[in-house]
Amino acid sequence: MDEMMKDDEKNIFDDDDEIDTFADAGLDYDELEFMDPDERREVLEDAGLDPDEFDF
Repeated sequence: MDEMMKDDEKNIFDDDDEIDTFADAGLDYDELEFMDPDERREVLEDAGLDPDEFDF
């Protein structure tokens, strides 16, 4: 049970780290989430981020 909680905590922190990464690049996570996958890929690449590192 404790191990499951640790995994959940890790996922929460990973999500926060991603949101911070997007904010640092001047991007809004919510906008990215609703974009067409091709458009999102282009926006991430233009921001200097690797789109393959993120799971939407």
